[in-house]
Amino acid sequence: MRLLLSILLVTSSYLCCAQSIIKGYVYEDLNGNGKKDKQEIGLSNVSVSNGIDVVQTDEKGFYSLNVSNDAIVFVIKPSGYKTVINADNLPQYYYIHKPKGSPDSLKYKGVAPTGAIPKSVDFALQKQQEPTE
Repeated sequence: MRLLLSILLVTSSYLCCAQSIIKGYVYEDLNGNGKKDKQEIGLSNVSVSNGIDVVQTDEKGFYSLNVSNDAIVFVIKPSGYKTVINADNLPQYYYIHKPKGSPDSLKYKGVAPTGAIPKSVDFALQKQQEPTE
């Protein structure tokens, strides 16, 4: 009986706190559309983080990172690049992963439910001139 109880406790702890894996690319957005096109190559050795762990993209710009059900994944801008901005002039350097959204009990509206992790969470960067000093 104790063994069964221990197994149930460990299993339920794992399920409630299990992490998912988020995958994607960091790439040079040549045309500035914010979408990875076939001719756009991935950028290697770019850091991506979940606020706790930091990983580097491989030679093709691919990354893989563990996330909880309440995480923000973001690219750490490398020197010589800038993040792409959207139509509202907001930089697109992060992705919020909150499948169930913020609790309804908050005084102010929080994050809307994001649902399941997308197949690929990509980050677009564009070259820019930066001073060396």
